[in-house]
Amino acid sequence: MWNPGNVSSSTDTVARYFRVLRSLLDNLKSRTVACGSLQNFATGNVSAPSFRPIYGLEERGTNLGTSCNFRFEDYLFYDVPTASSPPTSATSPKRTVIIAVVPSVVVVVLIVSTCACLRVREAKKKVRRKLK
Repeated sequence: MWNPGNVSSSTDTVARYFRVLRSLLDNLKSRTVACGSLQNFATGNVSAPSFRPIYGLEERGTNLGTSCNFRFEDYLFYDVPTASSPPTSATSPKRTVIIAVVPSVVVVVLIVSTCACLRVREAKKKVRRKLK
């Protein structure tokens, strides 16, 4: 997309605008790379004296090295998340509980089964001794 509005005619103002913009885009890039496969986009905004806020969005392809799309505007063009939270791991608490409980149950069942088999074996031996 293209915004036909000019930043300013002053060279100093234009240079400051692009420094602020560069810092925003660098920040968005580092955030998308840091999140790996958990999140492939980042949003943010910056402001500097005599500027309106600059809003930016960067989206990376599934392969971090192949594609990158970014957009920046002087107005909010994306939905702001209601709660900002750090990326969560792919393992949910429910899955963690299942991973911990299932092996424990299997071990208990094996121990009980082994004990039951040994008792039955001992009982059969006692019966054979009595019959002899």
